Amino acid sequence: MTNPKNHDKKAKHIKATWARRCNKLVFISSEEDKELGAVALNVGEGRDHLWEKTKAAFVYVYKNHYNDADWFLKADDDTYVIVENLRYMLSPYSGTQPIWFGCRFKKYIKQGYMSGGAGYVLSREALRRFVEEAIPNPKKCRQDHAGAEDVEIGKCMQNIGVQAGDSRDSLGRGRFFPFVPEHHLVPGHIGPNNWYWDWIYYPAKVGLDCCSDTAVSFHYVPPNKMYELEYFLYHLRPYGINNHHRDAFPPPLPPDTSSIPRQVIEHYKTSFSAKNIKGSDVESKQQQQESEDKINPITTGEETKEEEEEELPELYLGFIV
Repeated sequence: MTNPKNHDKKAKHIKATWARRCNKLVFISSEEDKELGAVALNVGEGRDHLWEKTKAAFVYVYKNHYNDADWFLKADDDTYVIVENLRYMLSPYSGTQPIWFGCRFKKYIKQGYMSGGAGYVLSREALRRFVEEAIPNPKKCRQDHAGAEDVEIGKCMQNIGVQAGDSRDSLGRGRFFPFVPEHHLVPGHIGPNNWYWDWIYYPAKVGLDCCSDTAVSFHYVPPNKMYELEYFLYHLRPYGINNHHRDAFPPPLPPDTSSIPRQVIEHYKTSFSAKNIKGSDVESKQQQQESEDKINPITTGEETKEEEEEELPELYLGFIV
């Protein structure tokens, strides 16, 4: 989501970077901008109107784009998303399952809620329930426009039976992050008394073990940093290293099996190795690295045609920015 003041300052840089990889992109604002692709909703701007704006945004998307995507991601105009990793993370799940994912916080709500800044993704069924069953019902969802947007939508999701999913990888490393990368990577940026440690749902670390190799999002990313991330992720290549290795597909499931739909677990049990079921059963980091080295040896940079052409199955993602 964005606002008229940020159309040129922030939103256009999202469109020029990570949003180019979206199947569908909608900028939600209070002022139309055809060049940007922003739609105007009759909502106020500012933090005090975020809950109002979020409800209106999902209603708009439900009415106009419900059949265009399997998953719907809400992100801010200072969130950076690695779209390919989001598709990879979602690949074991179905848009027909009532589930949502993000950076999970544990305050206020039994099953937790997802940080608004890090972005969160709703399945198509979660979107349907939110718009049809939650928003109109004062017993399910807050009707006024006050309150923190991410907390309020978290309450709605719990009340309509939408499961809070575990977005971590099989080693328990996070994928959605509420700060810029260096705050999670460099020890000391997030102090020991920072609110983050009391709010984060699952145990978290700082340093290189903080973040999954298939991380999805970071928050508070200014436009110049978005271009830096674009370069480091999609252009920079160490000479002589084959960067076309692929992680296991489908991905091993995260450790918290209570946050995984039963159908997904049953599908893994019947279709794949037991190592895919629980994070505790996956290879150690050393074994995983050895396995990756076999797939990703130091070479002259030549890859087979088959390796170059193999891609993930298409997952259609709708983005509300």
